[in-house]
Amino acid sequence: MNLHEAFDQAAPPMSTDGLAAGVRRRRLARRRAAAGAGVASLAVIAVAFGASTIARGPSALPSTAATSDAVLERAATEDATAYEAPDLQAGFAPGTLVAGHLTLLQRDETSPVMLCHEVAASDPPQCRGPIVVGEIDWEALDAEARAGSGQRDAFAWVVGRFDNATGTLTLAVTPTLDRPAGAREPDAEQAVPGAAGQGDLVGAEGAVRERLDDSLVSAHADVAAGVLRVRAFAADTELVARIHEATDPYVARDHVEISSLLTPIGK
Repeated sequence: MNLHEAFDQAAPPMSTDGLAAGVRRRRLARRRAAAGAGVASLAVIAVAFGASTIARGPSALPSTAATSDAVLERAATEDATAYEAPDLQAGFAPGTLVAGHLTLLQRDETSPVMLCHEVAASDPPQCRGPIVVGEIDWEALDAEARAGSGQRDAFAWVVGRFDNATGTLTLAVTPTLDRPAGAREPDAEQAVPGAAGQGDLVGAEGAVRERLDDSLVSAHADVAAGVLRVRAFAADTELVARIHEATDPYVARDHVEISSLLTPIGK
């Protein structure tokens, strides 16, 4: 029994929709509270080299913010209509700048931050996923603090570079509640449509589970549709090759649907 199955028995998994709803409520309350004090909060504006910087006080994260400005300014200058969904049958290049709307979870102050798609509906919520490396402003994310456990979690946008070999996302941008420029939600065009047909889908599912890290990749044999549905955090070319290497003995590639939770930021 892997860790995901243990969580499922302890408490049913839930999507991040519930966490997102809580974030939206808290976010609206913060904006209403901030509206009356907006003028006072912009107390210091420094202009240098033609760019304006708003002082945020002790909670500011200047090193990551500087990186964020560069990344998002570059993305904002690109034409969104020119964006083409990556061909996940082939995958995108390793080290590509990717973005996603997911849950950040830290069990306590000394534990690493995990990136989660499905969260067990336990108290406190639990999940298993890749490690996030970089600065996070939890207060800005309206993070939910879990009394008695020291755990905190937040539903947020992340931008960074994913390494499937180490199972880590290295942040290029401080996570935010607002969608960063160039970031997009995964959509149907970013998945490879499987064709109904024959093949050992159950065997292919088992091969993916056995050969790949189930905290980074999940597989489901949709026998009725004749499709093996594989979901990865980051479907780069190296990972896609490993998926096909595992499934080729069992099912044709046009029966394998690959989706990616993190997708390349706008081209």
